[in-house]
Amino acid sequence: MEAEEKKFTYDAEFQTKILGCLLKLDSFNIRTKDTLKPEYFEKEGEAIFSKIIMDYFAKYGSRPDTIIIR
Repeated sequence: MEAEEKKFTYDAEFQTKILGCLLKLDSFNIRTKDTLKPEYFEKEGEAIFSKIIMDYFAKYGSRPDTIIIR
């Protein structure tokens, strides 16, 4: 029996840092808009949150303000 292939290359801590970059840096959103996808996040909540940020950035060209996220 083959070993199960690991779905996520990066650990949970790194994924959380990526999410932080999405929330804080427009430049990060610009650089990763064509490569980063919500399904790359292990935790469902982080995947949903990343999708919200990415969709907002795609529509408005900037990251959502923390007031909008609340």
